[in-house]
Amino acid sequence: MSRNIRRTGIPATIDGEANPEYAPAVVVMLTTRQREVCDLVIQGKTSKEIARQLGISHKTVEDHKTDVYRAMGVNNAVGLIFKVMKENT
Repeated sequence: MSRNIRRTGIPATIDGEANPEYAPAVVVMLTTRQREVCDLVIQGKTSKEIARQLGISHKTVEDHKTDVYRAMGVNNAVGLIFKVMKENT
């Protein structure tokens, strides 16, 4: 699976803020930080890479991932990717 899954031609962020048009409707109910983590997980980033990129701890990333998975109704990153892809077809 590609590390850079592009869901639409719409940018993920506008002036540093999450663009709700970019994500499937179910992703819109996530917080801005959860959407950032979700997007990076979909890109194939590890929790440590996400933590470095966002300037937060690895544990915080894990907590956000757990919340994202719960909100999206999936158990892991693979389920998240499939759910997002399904929402965009």
